[in-house]
Order: sequence, then structure tokens, then C-alpha cells
Amino acid sequence: SRPRCHPIPNSFTVEGNVRYRTELDTIDGQDEGVDMDLALLWTIRQTDIKITYEFVSFEDRFATNESTLLYVQLRRRF
Repeated sequence: SRPRCHPIPNSFTVEGNVRYRTELDTIDGQDEGVDMDLALLWTIRQTDIKITYEFVSFEDRFATNESTLLYVQLRRRF
């Protein structure tokens, strides 16, 4: 039997972004890090459900700083 494929419907959107950044700190020297985010948006009639995950890592010569965030947003259009 053939495998079944389920296309992604138009009501579902996936977005992603990755940014690498470097900054020159005049006191501590070179700082660098990465910002990543992934968002899923699902539209059901007049309601949008959006889930966003963000990860940030930034490093200087003293420490590595990391943070993660998860957003859940509901929006109803009238």
C-alpha cells in the first residue's frame, strides 16, 4: 500500500529565525551569541493560536548567558 501524505493546510503557518551576533565591548573584548525562534500559527475560523519558542545564548569572557521563552497567544477577530 502507498503511504498517505497529509498536506499542511493553509490555516497553519511555520516561521523560524536564527541570528548570529557579535559585539565589540570596549572593556571586555569580543562578545558573541545566537538568537533562535520558532513560531507556529494556526487559524481556526476567526481565531488565531500562536505558539512561539525563543532561545538566546550570549557569551563573553566571564560567562555564558542563556534564556528560553515560550509564548502562547490567542487572538479572536470580530
